[in-house]
Amino acid sequence: MKKLLALCLCFVFLFCLCGCASNAENIKADDKPVVLNPEEVIKVNLDVSLYENLICQKFEFSLSEAQKLDNFITLTKNDDGNAVFTIKRKDYNSFKKALLDSRKDIFEGYNEAAAENNIVRVEYNADITSITVYVDKNVYNPEIAINPEYLKAYNCISGCGRNATLYHMYYLEKIEKCTVTVKDEKSGEIIETRTYPDIIKESLK
Repeated sequence: MKKLLALCLCFVFLFCLCGCASNAENIKADDKPVVLNPEEVIKVNLDVSLYENLICQKFEFSLSEAQKLDNFITLTKNDDGNAVFTIKRKDYNSFKKALLDSRKDIFEGYNEAAAENNIVRVEYNADITSITVYVDKNVYNPEIAINPEYLKAYNCISGCGRNATLYHMYYLEKIEKCTVTVKDEKSGEIIETRTYPDIIKESLK
């Protein structure tokens, strides 16, 4: 009887192990990252009003030579008047990386010329959805907007947000927002916060 009971317990134990292994396989299968086809032709959206505001020129609904070199395939206008490009996924990824790198070069340029811009430094995250500009509160005083020292810093801060928008405005599903925070270097006090492209869209109304 004891031997029979022990044998039954062994079978139960084996079944439990099999069940755990099966669940582990299911978890692993569910955790597998989705592999996107790099050759897939995808649609890329562009907000035309944002583009015209940032580039300061009229948008043309025909592929430019530069856009062809970036491997965009077609360009059409959708129902709301915005632009829709087609491009292979791998080429879009390369285009966005180059665009991101060029924006970061600009931010580093602001850092190199920090004293000329009347700022202390610019910090930003990997996908430029968050930018912090450190200033001297005694110099950066929004209440005295006619102060040329303030205007230099203001233009630099605005340039950070606008350049981030230039990167984000080529989008697949929605435009990523970038928060630009202005802080006092000494106290860490937040002087102001701006959200792009919202601040630009408000000015277009």
